[in-house]
Amino acid sequence: MDTIEIIKLFGAVVAIVGIPLTWWRVRVAERALRADVYFRVLEMLEANRDVRHLLEGKLPKPDLKLFESLSPDEQKKLDGLARVYDQVGLLVKHGAIPLDFLMDFYSRPLVVAWSRLSPHIRCVREQRGQPGHMVKFEMLAIEAKIHRDKHHKGEETFNISTEDNRRWKTWRK
Repeated sequence: MDTIEIIKLFGAVVAIVGIPLTWWRVRVAERALRADVYFRVLEMLEANRDVRHLLEGKLPKPDLKLFESLSPDEQKKLDGLARVYDQVGLLVKHGAIPLDFLMDFYSRPLVVAWSRLSPHIRCVREQRGQPGHMVKFEMLAIEAKIHRDKHHKGEETFNISTEDNRRWKTWRK
């Protein structure tokens, strides 16, 4: 065997060993990145824990007049909570986080928040002429409702209109 053949053989061996090693390193990096995204989403959601308690304490049912009777600061906090859920819905829609990840721990807060804030959100949609206002939150809440109706029967829920159901089916694609 001459030197050129040995070099070619060595190159082939390095390539054969290198491909699985490179694939493994890419997988490890991908898992680390995904874990970072998940932790950031959890931080985002947990940063609003006090606001979720405010929602449950001050807005025990879906009632626009009751929402409007809250202080401007309380209304702003609840709008912020809806905005966070809308952002998380955007991440789910685009595959940055899996839906099951949220349903394991946040399905109830999502259902409760949408159930109680939806009259206000729908009013804002109409006032602004923005039918897509907080729609990612709504679609995420519908997913949570379906999950809870299946696994946690008898707890707080909301009705889904034919139009909401049509939009949800489009969103799921």
